[in-house]
Amino acid sequence: MIKMRAPEGLTGFTHEGFPVEINDGVVHVDPRFRADFEAHGFLADGDAPMLAAPVPVSAAQQVPAPAPAPTVDLRKRALLDAYARHLDTLTDAEIDGTLEMLRRSETAPPPAPAAPTDERDDEDEGESEQRAGEDQPGEFDPLTVTAADVPGLKRQQLFAVLKARSIPAVPPISNDVLRAKALAAIGG
Repeated sequence: MIKMRAPEGLTGFTHEGFPVEINDGVVHVDPRFRADFEAHGFLADGDAPMLAAPVPVSAAQQVPAPAPAPTVDLRKRALLDAYARHLDTLTDAEIDGTLEMLRRSETAPPPAPAAPTDERDDEDEGESEQRAGEDQPGEFDPLTVTAADVPGLKRQQLFAVLKARSIPAVPPISNDVLRAKALAAIGG
């Protein structure tokens, strides 16, 4: 675990649906999730901004600042995480075959895995018809959801609708409560 300083004024945070405890502005984070937290303004211990003004240094002593690390779009991060989970299921032979195919083509990345499913969506016995384009990643826009769409949304989409409207929803929470909050936020 590494220590990270939370952005000033932040009192609560959830990561991948789990609440993160913030004590005196500090959280303890698994190093694998450092990039996720940095994307939300958390700073690793030792990366904290200086409180005092920097001491002037002569031009001869100045060291160029390192280039900032590239930020990863959260959508791309979600795809990378899904692909990493998919890679964990592949055999060595399948990985070698994919790498060989990539070397041959050198223009196209390996096919992306299917979007992960959320087993918690099985709470609803009746399944509604899928809306056109819903199975395509990146096409879901939580700001365009209407009250008529809410009953057919999956758990992850319900959280996205609430987040887009700045409505808090912290697990544990049932799909029924999520749908009720989404309907209230939309005005339906």
